Amino acid sequence: SGTLLCITDLQKESYQGAEYVSYQHFEQIPSLMGHTAELILIDGPFGGNGEWARRDIVKLLPEFLSPDFAILVDDCGRKGEQNLVEELKGILRRHKIAFAEGKYQAGAGQYVQVLASASWKFATTL
Repeated sequence: SGTLLCITDLQKESYQGAEYVSYQHFEQIPSLMGHTAELILIDGPFGGNGEWARRDIVKLLPEFLSPDFAILVDDCGRKGEQNLVEELKGILRRHKIAFAEGKYQAGAGQYVQVLASASWKFATTL
């Protein structure tokens, strides 16, 4: 366990006809870590005003999640991040992974969305 720091270049990708920014080689993170993740904080790459943002994590779920987990998505006042959260919830539902959700206000019109395993529901009520 511990912290893994990866520095990588950005690249453009598209999903459903809309471009967004992603990290190169992001899919290699699980093999570099050697274990699953309990806490995933999504606050990059920089967001935008498009339909999609910060989708790198989608390729890694649900295999990358520990049984006890929390996923935090920053800047959910924006459409791209809201769409990401809906996509993450869909993945969890399709794989029958029970979860709780909550929101933390982060400023005017901004919030952090939290998705947590049922066992970590407390993370949605702090």
